[in-house]
Amino acid sequence: MKKFFFTVLSLMFVLISFAYGTLHIDEKLKQSFQVRFPHAQNVSWYESSDAYEVYFVEARVQTRIIYAKDNSSVNFIRYYKDSVLPYPVQYLLQKQYPGKKVFGVTETSTVSKNGALSIDYHLVLEDLKKWYLVTINKDGTVSLDEKYNKR
Repeated sequence: MKKFFFTVLSLMFVLISFAYGTLHIDEKLKQSFQVRFPHAQNVSWYESSDAYEVYFVEARVQTRIIYAKDNSSVNFIRYYKDSVLPYPVQYLLQKQYPGKKVFGVTETSTVSKNGALSIDYHLVLEDLKKWYLVTINKDGTVSLDEKYNKR
């Protein structure tokens, strides 16, 4: 089942990459990125009609940043394991789901033009019999989205 999730995640990453053509990326944006993420590896830039996107790996964390061309927002999507989770999030998980192991995390963050920050955590948890899809939103609410039996 783990191989299935990694395969699906990898396939989604590849399909998204092909959905956008490599075009002219704003040089100021690229320079700003290089200053903010000097240790980024495997950097790939893409342009859509309304945004610039960059994919990269830094400290073993896969990251995707979407810069809106109208400067209305910047979206960050990071994929990682439980060791990178902030301690308050780990605490909430241990309290709500004792004995469950974190299989993977997708962290989504948005910074709006006015500087407002929103962060959500989408987690896949597991135990011996089940998979649990859990969301922790910006106000600390923990919700079970779905659960599946392992086969």
